[in-house]
Amino acid sequence: MEKTGLAYLAGILDGEGCVHIAKERGNNAPRYKLAVQVSMVDKTPPALAYSAFGGYLRLRDRNKKWKPLWEWQIKSGDAIACLKALLPYLRTKKTEAELAIKFWDEKSHTPFQRTSKQLALEETNYILMKTLKNKVRLQ
Repeated sequence: MEKTGLAYLAGILDGEGCVHIAKERGNNAPRYKLAVQVSMVDKTPPALAYSAFGGYLRLRDRNKKWKPLWEWQIKSGDAIACLKALLPYLRTKKTEAELAIKFWDEKSHTPFQRTSKQLALEETNYILMKTLKNKVRLQ
């Protein structure tokens, strides 16, 4: 994709998107997952992100008072490739993207062989992401 297309998608992610670390219950320890998501009424930007980076695109119905949303989401290593491509153009989500990349680089990708140190590191990055999101809301 050309630089202008990447800059456009970075602007969409900045304004309408989310960089997210989710915490899920595991059998013995929590699992942490990474996702990037854009949700909009207009299909064009999420469809462009889907064609550029993959993931999935779906139409999500909501309350009858609101229009349905087009939702694009990409997870795990594919999300990291997307964030690395968009990083030079991001503004408001740049710190979240950098943390997500750091999280992925430090994450143990063998869930049954994680040490307590690795679990603590993943939990720390999860909390840092939540803190970043709260700071953005307070400003």
